[in-house]
Amino acid sequence: KTFYSNCISNELKSKGFTVLSFNISGYMQELKKEFKEEQLLESIKAVDLIIVDDVGSEVLSEFTKEKMFNLFNTIYLEKKSCIVTTNNNAKELAEHFKLNGSEKILDRLLELCKPFKFDWKSRRQEIGQEKFKDIF
Repeated sequence: KTFYSNCISNELKSKGFTVLSFNISGYMQELKKEFKEEQLLESIKAVDLIIVDDVGSEVLSEFTKEKMFNLFNTIYLEKKSCIVTTNNNAKELAEHFKLNGSEKILDRLLELCKPFKFDWKSRRQEIGQEKFKDIF
């Protein structure tokens, strides 16, 4: 998923479009480091495509869920193109994102994104097997 989203990013950048790509853990670290949420949200408004990678693998507190809501709500309100990669299905994401008993984060994601299921063998596993075939 990450590989394909990076391919899309590279192609769009080569055509002059702007792309912002990050994972939620990195986004939250930036918020905690300098707490520049407004600046981060403004940068989202300024780009053509936002890629949020590996959603659902992060540990969320109520604080980080609120910040995720602000992030996805900004993407939603600004009608930005967005790619979200995850290993979770909608039910798992609903539970992961639940904010004050509400599924409002997932609601925005479902409206923003068209789901594509990647259910084939991991590319990394194939590369790893090839690299280590002489050892094992």
